[in-house]
Amino acid sequence: MPNVLPRDSLISTRSVKALAIDRRRIMHAAKQLEPDFEKRINWFLFDPIYEFGGLTGEELLKNGEADLLLDMLRAIAAGERDATPIDPMS
Repeated sequence: MPNVLPRDSLISTRSVKALAIDRRRIMHAAKQLEPDFEKRINWFLFDPIYEFGGLTGEELLKNGEADLLLDMLRAIAAGERDATPIDPMS
């Protein structure tokens, strides 16, 4: 018998596609601020965003908050807000 995952542990093809589309939208918006691909990926995967409780871009995406992150990136690109991270320890 093949190994079969429980039905509730499977991610639907639709949600995988939606995540990929949102990830592409985020990376495109981030490109306006940081043209270096490696830096953008590192930011997305590893840099905590203090405005969002220290979550990374990837964590926000997985939590369904892609639009919040996109709004922040667009506001920075439009000069409506500062790109300097807000450090809660300062």
